[in-house]
Amino acid sequence: MSKQIKQTGTPLPAPAGQEVAYIGQATVDQIAKWKELHKDVYVITVENHVCYVRAFDRKTMSYALSQLSFSVDINQKNKIDMNMGRLFSIGDAGLTNLWLGGSAEIKTDTRLYAAAAMAVGELFDFAEATIKKL
Repeated sequence: MSKQIKQTGTPLPAPAGQEVAYIGQATVDQIAKWKELHKDVYVITVENHVCYVRAFDRKTMSYALSQLSFSVDINQKNKIDMNMGRLFSIGDAGLTNLWLGGSAEIKTDTRLYAAAAMAVGELFDFAEATIKKL
């Protein structure tokens, strides 16, 4: 069962040129609390709905990596094979595990959910590292 978020404080202003704020929009106070807990907080906008997610954690990233396949072909450089189903699986895991709050309709409307899940996949990122023998 998901935890209901009580929205308190000052709502964010409506986006420029828009009279009504997005459905599910969090307050400035709530976003500040999420940032204290999770450091990075992202907003996903789907039509007139929004939801908020945090960055990938190790467990969710591990699952996402398990959905990727890496192959080496002598005739081609290394490549990552990806299909839309696997990409959706990564986004689905991300949206489910990283969800902080927002429009409940994103979770129940398949169109909205699919769009948000695909957007979460964009958060899948690594820091650049180097290794050198000493």
